[in-house]
Amino acid sequence: MREKQPLVSVIIPCYNAASTLKEVLSSIVTQDYPAFEMIAIDDGSTDTTREIIASFAPRVKCISQSKTGQLIARNRGIRSAKGEIILLQDADAKVFPGWISRHVEMQQRGHPIVGGSVLPWNNSFWGMCDHFSTWYEYYPQKPPNENRYQISSTNLSIHRAVFDKIGLFSETKNSWLEDVELSMRAQKNGYKIYFDPQNPMAHHDRQTLSGFLHHHYRYGVYAPFVRTRESGARFSWLIPQTPT
Repeated sequence: MREKQPLVSVIIPCYNAASTLKEVLSSIVTQDYPAFEMIAIDDGSTDTTREIIASFAPRVKCISQSKTGQLIARNRGIRSAKGEIILLQDADAKVFPGWISRHVEMQQRGHPIVGGSVLPWNNSFWGMCDHFSTWYEYYPQKPPNENRYQISSTNLSIHRAVFDKIGLFSETKNSWLEDVELSMRAQKNGYKIYFDPQNPMAHHDRQTLSGFLHHHYRYGVYAPFVRTRESGARFSWLIPQTPT
């Protein structure tokens, strides 16, 4: 008798994602895995995001909230999920056939935290600059790694038991790099992070110079605070933990 497949909950926070969302949702609802639910959280969008989500009902459940940020939206989706495996994805990243099945396969091989690789999707020149400078550790050409120091919060599956033990993504003031913080917290609790280059997504990166610069400015501002705070670096107390 074939083993019963675990229920997977796909969580997608959305904000003004009309330009990519229809193709993203289409790439997921057509997955061949037999047991999954989809939850899209509309974080106060002012474009047609909510209408696009509604067009996929009842296959996609919509949760609407006033704008409080992607992190709050993602945690709300996780709290609403019924699945044994939580599969996190963003509204600007489409997936390929077999995506859910591959995550489940890796989970059943004993990897409770699994992140996939990243390809570019319809990028402009600045989009490719953003892609190369952001996702260089997630190229499909990279070898599998059973002990990654961190993983992205998209194309990411986490067994519910992990969240039950360590909690959800941090909602503190300095939580812009919430995936880094969660990765470090998981490792402190004895979990290993598996990188699976054979399960890619295609990410639509920031397409303008201003978007590219804003993204990396924010990373430069927040990364030192998150990394020193969570790593317990010897002289981390010298760096203020609240960036101005």
